Amino acid sequence: MKKYTTILLILFVEIAIGQDNKYSGILNKYNSEQNFNGVVLVATNGKIDYIGAIGIADIENETPINIHTKFKVASITKTFTAVLVLQLYEQGKIDLKSPFGKYYPNYKGNAKNVVTIENLLTYSSGIPDSASKLGMNTFKKSSNIDDYINNYCSEDLINNPGTESIYSNTEYIILTKIIENVTQKSFEKVLEENILSPLKMKNSGVINSKKQIKNLCNSYTINDTSNKKI
Repeated sequence: MKKYTTILLILFVEIAIGQDNKYSGILNKYNSEQNFNGVVLVATNGKIDYIGAIGIADIENETPINIHTKFKVASITKTFTAVLVLQLYEQGKIDLKSPFGKYYPNYKGNAKNVVTIENLLTYSSGIPDSASKLGMNTFKKSSNIDDYINNYCSEDLINNPGTESIYSNTEYIILTKIIENVTQKSFEKVLEENILSPLKMKNSGVINSKKQIKNLCNSYTINDTSNKKI
């Protein structure tokens, strides 16, 4: 019996190594041919089959990405914002059909009395995305959310609310402020209490220019001509 057990153990180890080699090969291929940098996890029915990392987290210091590296998820945060708004709706604290000025009376633009929460959620507010032409520069400046909204999210409407859906950051930045107004808590606190903590997302959170986040990956774009990160 001991002999058979040993044979089975060796067989399982060889299968596991074979799986690792298969996934590693795919990861290496995407890195070399598609410039993929990141972490990949493969699981079956909740059991992790493979986890691997490839690429560079910090070009200047030649720091490699590892399985503990943290990444900025950018506009994926809009999903979290939408969930928090809908949780407030379920709690009866927000009416999706009401003009958002009901929850943000200090908003300076003319949209607050005609644009609804639903319009903000569906990018159909008609509020222009004036920050888009400035690229990432508006986010690099030291500014609180009130000043940012006053400067970049408060211009006159360019479309009637609900008539056209145009993807932008504007609506969700306003929704972030509305969440803070309704809950009387910071967005970071509400996110932690209502999503991250219940789901045990211990390695997720909000970053800002004053925070030093361990294992945080820098952000880069790919030059289409040279295929290099910049």
